Amino acid sequence: MTHVHNNGHTVEFRFNSSLVSKPPEPIVCRDCLPNWFLSMSATEISPSEHELPTAKKCPPFLDILQTGFYLRSVGDIEVTDEGFQFETRQEIPDELSYLRSPMSFHDLAQLRGCTIDQFEGEVVKFHNYYTIKTAPGYSTMFTHPANDFSSPFNTISAIVDTDRYYHVPVQIPAIWRNTSFRGIVPTGTPIAQCYVIRRETFSLRVAEMSYEEEEKLLEESKKNSLTDGLYRKMFRSKQR
Repeated sequence: MTHVHNNGHTVEFRFNSSLVSKPPEPIVCRDCLPNWFLSMSATEISPSEHELPTAKKCPPFLDILQTGFYLRSVGDIEVTDEGFQFETRQEIPDELSYLRSPMSFHDLAQLRGCTIDQFEGEVVKFHNYYTIKTAPGYSTMFTHPANDFSSPFNTISAIVDTDRYYHVPVQIPAIWRNTSFRGIVPTGTPIAQCYVIRRETFSLRVAEMSYEEEEKLLEESKKNSLTDGLYRKMFRSKQR
């Protein structure tokens, strides 16, 4: 068993060691910031020759990258002119067929009628070998790794009540949208960013600002324009 912590809760993962060797473990996102983010410059020069801060200095941009955990690919996936190539183990029983390979395919008809079917690429299913168990009242949202537009696929978003459904691994569907991609998606590539969320209802209330709120808006807007990093210094929570 492996586990990660999410805001004080433990998320538990298990895999079938009698049928497969240990796959790449899920990893907390804050311990695995993407290379493209790490290599970004904190400032850039604009066309008007002003130095500007980049998204690397934006706390909300960073916080979505380091929240949750990644599920990672369990094997190399190579794409050639002949199609997808990956190792397949036929000795795995049919009812556990997802353990045979790192991915399989969906029929595009399963997505007909939603906007996803506007893509020209294949509908694939990344295989996850780990069961996921969250604390009572908590579900897991599975989605594409945040702000990553470099991968040849786009993970389809979904929510699973993993406090109740944890005996079978959740599989990860995606659109392979880059039909010109040729190369290898290596073992351990993040295939989904997962957020543990509490199931609760909420309501919306819309109203005009009071005079005091309008004054506060002007005050805070002025501070924002005069103080570099005001949100980070005054409002951003240190708990992650």
